[in-house]
Amino acid sequence: MKVSEPAEQERLVILEAFIAVVAERGYEDTELRAVFARAGVDEVAFLRHFPDKEECFLAAWDFLTDCFMPKVLAAFESKETWREQIRGVGLALAEYLTEHPDHARILCLEGRVPGPRAWALLDRNVEVFAELIDLGRQEMADPDSLTRATAEGLAGAIHEQLILYVSRGDGDQLSQLMGPMMYMVMRPYLGDEVALEELRRT
Repeated sequence: MKVSEPAEQERLVILEAFIAVVAERGYEDTELRAVFARAGVDEVAFLRHFPDKEECFLAAWDFLTDCFMPKVLAAFESKETWREQIRGVGLALAEYLTEHPDHARILCLEGRVPGPRAWALLDRNVEVFAELIDLGRQEMADPDSLTRATAEGLAGAIHEQLILYVSRGDGDQLSQLMGPMMYMVMRPYLGDEVALEELRRT
């Protein structure tokens, strides 16, 4: 057994406890002593891994990203057409957030609370989705008729919808976003007809 394994397990236990407490209370109202109690560790153990609450949040965000992003990218890669790839991404993301409501609350509601360093991590994730959406320009007869800004705006708009659903306790209904989301994304790249097909699709 590697010497680092117990330390890595302790770190993971702390991260999972931190995620659970932040999901319940919000970042600002989370006290580290509540995290210690949930994890079954003391302050000394916490400080072995994280110098403060913000650093723990940043590590938790990276942990959550590592949990959901491979599933989303695998869903994208599993489809042959861009249209189906984007649908696959939406379904994978909705499924993950529905199955992991604690993760959903942090990813959708807490990302901008801790400060600029957390904002950068949130923006990095949104940029991944913008990159996938921007591939839609390759489907167009005139790809230069749109810029990357279109994809960035769409990714931001979808994120805002996720925030809305999760904040009002409708995280288990995220699949309802698929039609409107697909309509919104398809319309600039593939036109009204395809967009309407996706809006009506079940």
